[in-house]
Amino acid sequence: MNTTQRGIIRWAFFMPWLLTPWYAVTNRMTIGEPTVIPLLPVDELISFTPSLVWLYLGLFPLMWLAVLVQPSARQAGQVVLSMLFCAICASVIFALWPTVFSRADLPLQVNELGMNLLHFLDTERNAMPSLHGCYTLLSAYWIWRARGAMGGMLAIVAALSICYATIAVGQHGIIDLSAGMSLGIAVMLVMTVRHYVTSPRLVCAADEVLA
Repeated sequence: MNTTQRGIIRWAFFMPWLLTPWYAVTNRMTIGEPTVIPLLPVDELISFTPSLVWLYLGLFPLMWLAVLVQPSARQAGQVVLSMLFCAICASVIFALWPTVFSRADLPLQVNELGMNLLHFLDTERNAMPSLHGCYTLLSAYWIWRARGAMGGMLAIVAALSICYATIAVGQHGIIDLSAGMSLGIAVMLVMTVRHYVTSPRLVCAADEVLA
């Protein structure tokens, strides 16, 4: 294993230790009376499907994959830091405008274990923006940048499937999921602009103009 691979694996190892404590603390902090996020008519078109809980949890392997496929430790670090930036932005929104999403009752079905685990680890508070939506889009974005159109399209299909499962298992609605995806798109735009602004070719061109 070379230095680059060790650096990438190191970032993949530290990612949950950076994101999980931040989420666990801020997601349980509520300042004032939270606003209830209403369901839209389109939410009712998506039937409650608890068996999709494992697809919903597929976000976490997708996040790890987004780190592990990067060509350098520096880019792996950018993946993790972009997700941490999303978590920080979301926590500010949570503090300024606390929200709550009323989830479906836990059904007594085959996947009751998965739903119990999900509801134990997560809360109904601070539903908007949905970090699930944000992290999912960011993961697909970073995979696209690292592996091109083919890998990126597969990642987008996985991301959209996970977003569908997020609604189908009653964790979020269209409103808060869309808010999370919007936050992810905003961070994607920032990272894309930053990539081109700091690209060596552009820097060299700017140096020639200023010389």
